[in-house]
Amino acid sequence: MKRITTIAAAVAILTVCPRSNADTSWLIRHLATESGRVQFFTSRASANAHPLKIMYVAPENGDGFRQLRVGNVTGFAYAGINERGLTVAFSGTDPTRDRPSKPKDKQPMYTGNYIVAALLTRCGSVGQAAENLRKLAKSGYIADGMIVFLADPAQAMVFEIAPRHYATSPLGLHYTVYTNRWKLPGMEDASVRKPWELPECLQEEWAVKEAIIRERRDDGKLSVPESFAISRLNAADVKVEGIDRAASAKNTVDAYLFEMDPEYPGVLSCVYASFGPPRQTVYLPIPLGAMDALPPEVVDAVWSKDSIELHRKTPPESPVPEELAVFEKYLLQEFDDTRHQAKLLLRENKVDEAKTVLRDLLRRQTAATLEFMRGRTGLKK
Repeated sequence: MKRITTIAAAVAILTVCPRSNADTSWLIRHLATESGRVQFFTSRASANAHPLKIMYVAPENGDGFRQLRVGNVTGFAYAGINERGLTVAFSGTDPTRDRPSKPKDKQPMYTGNYIVAALLTRCGSVGQAAENLRKLAKSGYIADGMIVFLADPAQAMVFEIAPRHYATSPLGLHYTVYTNRWKLPGMEDASVRKPWELPECLQEEWAVKEAIIRERRDDGKLSVPESFAISRLNAADVKVEGIDRAASAKNTVDAYLFEMDPEYPGVLSCVYASFGPPRQTVYLPIPLGAMDALPPEVVDAVWSKDSIELHRKTPPESPVPEELAVFEKYLLQEFDDTRHQAKLLLRENKVDEAKTVLRDLLRRQTAATLEFMRGRTGLKK
């Protein structure tokens, strides 16, 4: 595995703005990943963080797709993946001058949470989700500005949406990186972002892009551990004059990497969940084949609040703890070995056996991660 190296290029930032809470997201197509699986990464930044949880959602009366959603303790979900391997997520974006239409006949407004839930329930591919999303975007009932990310095992797409504008672009290149700002032509009519509000978002995007380029330079591929390492970069790691923001900022409170398997998306696709700031928290692999048997520690994210507090008390220049990287490497190797075992069972049409080995692994790894995090955060047994 390649090693994340220090970014050592010069960059000029014209102005400095107050601390923002920019989320960071990136999409990597299957052609640019080591495993051949599409990757979607998203992290959330917030000054007032709530512990996150993983929610298993089963269809009612067989209508819709089974899915995992990432959300907070109130059930608000900002990302998720269903049994077809379709991933949907949204983030905030530029302040907008657009105003939604006035609801008629008690028509509810379409929030990001509604869009994530609706598309994961109804759609099994990016094509289907894009068609549905276009209809929602044209309806006049979009509540606010947002960026919506769509990915399945074969393709990816980004939608930039305001109450009265939208623009979309398929991911034709190998990857794209986003913070909370619109980029596509046409959306400038909806934006009221001021120039001095841009630098922090641009710094984070630059740091992530430079790291992706550097880590893909040898073979053109990005591995899951390399994505984890990029998500943990902070300004002290970047070491570039004028840059004081990277993917892991002081207000980063959780991070998730979705990985879509092209052969068995409903079983071998995976959510790698940090349940907290990635510099202080292990990424736990949660395969879709185990989504109907989630351990309670995963559902309740018991280490989330403590790891957020630990992150905020740790000096920004502190390195990522070596023991975290060592423990996580063990988890990932065990997960990859077990996923390969499950794939062999699936090829023999032994679906139940494949799901059983994945459920057993998730239960063991959850217990081991909780024990590790107790040592990191002082959690009580």
